[in-house]
Amino acid sequence: MGCPVHIKASVDRSKDKLVVLAANLKHSHDTSSVMASTYPENRRLDDNERTMCASLLDLGMTVRSIRTLLKDASGNCE
Repeated sequence: MGCPVHIKASVDRSKDKLVVLAANLKHSHDTSSVMASTYPENRRLDDNERTMCASLLDLGMTVRSIRTLLKDASGNCE
């Protein structure tokens, strides 16, 4: 079930621009914001969350407990 979405582009050096030659933007799967929030690139911790995690680890909190805390607080850790 490969998604057929693609964009074919070329560089127009005379105008120093990227030119779209062809595009298929119709996905074969759900593209809702709820689904997108589960993609790995959208599940990264921000700087504050990373600092908090480091502090909690230093205090001896388990990784499992930290994951639960993050999930409950922000939903960033599925």
